[in-house]
Amino acid sequence: MGSNPTPSASASFSLPFSFCLILSAKSRFRTPADDAAVFLHDTDFSLTMEFNEEDRVPVEELAPRDGTRLHRRFLDYWLTLRDGHAMPSYADIDPVDFPWALPNIFVVEVLAGGDFVYRIAGEEHTQRYRRNLKGMRLSDIMQSGAAEAISKRWRLMLEIPAAFFILTDHQSEQGASVLGERLVLPLGNDRRTPTHLIGITNFLSTSSFAGSLTGDQKVKYFRWSRVEPDRQAAHRA
Repeated sequence: MGSNPTPSASASFSLPFSFCLILSAKSRFRTPADDAAVFLHDTDFSLTMEFNEEDRVPVEELAPRDGTRLHRRFLDYWLTLRDGHAMPSYADIDPVDFPWALPNIFVVEVLAGGDFVYRIAGEEHTQRYRRNLKGMRLSDIMQSGAAEAISKRWRLMLEIPAAFFILTDHQSEQGASVLGERLVLPLGNDRRTPTHLIGITNFLSTSSFAGSLTGDQKVKYFRWSRVEPDRQAAHRA
């Protein structure tokens, strides 16, 4: 990253999670303590949902303003780095710029054939999954149904290209529920075509597990943005 596009293997990417929002209606969030019962009865989206126009928002508004500041800060950082392009490059990202987000970060590389491999995963991910995800593929940490569903969502993101914000409740083999919200943004070496995805995960549950995640993932909230060059910024430049 920065002058060295290959992140150091010794870099510890993780950050304290400080979010407590749960969706009761698409337009607003409430805390888990206030809305636990409502949350459990929310209508679930399909795990392989499409990027529907009704869920689309301007990219500047992708991280809910009534949500955690963690996502809002990182989105602002990403928007600044893209500098009028559709997206920043992987080499643009410098961990020195966001020590406050390192525990929560993850980066996956897009492989030939459409698969994904984790290149970076912060300490919060290590604690939840009880393993270092670096070098692992989705199929290494999830059962085949779950891995394929999430891969499909990421592939759609690449094709559009898009960014998204999502709140999910995911079951593990041991029955532990992993509740978390993620902001997922594209990075591209040419600043047009995604080569990596960078995400910030805020875990809302304290569950950890040693086995795989199952296909029983409930998507509680989803919004997305089309990623395009900022023509006004390019014109001003």
